[in-house]
Amino acid sequence: MLGEQVRLVRTFNTKYPNELLELGIAGQRGGARADMPYWGDDDEAKKAVVPLIEDAGFTAIDGGGLSEAL
Repeated sequence: MLGEQVRLVRTFNTKYPNELLELGIAGQRGGARADMPYWGDDDEAKKAVVPLIEDAGFTAIDGGGLSEAL
């Protein structure tokens, strides 16, 4: 069980590791950016994750709450 202070966002789980690397590098080098969905119930935590996704070379897509996560 997670503690009360834990802020959870789920992401980077929809692609295999080799795809993450290949697509992320392409996006970082100016190529097409693949969509990367993220899910969470804490809006502030979700806002904190968006720059990490974008810095990794992907386009951040809000997928909704954790109950909707793939």
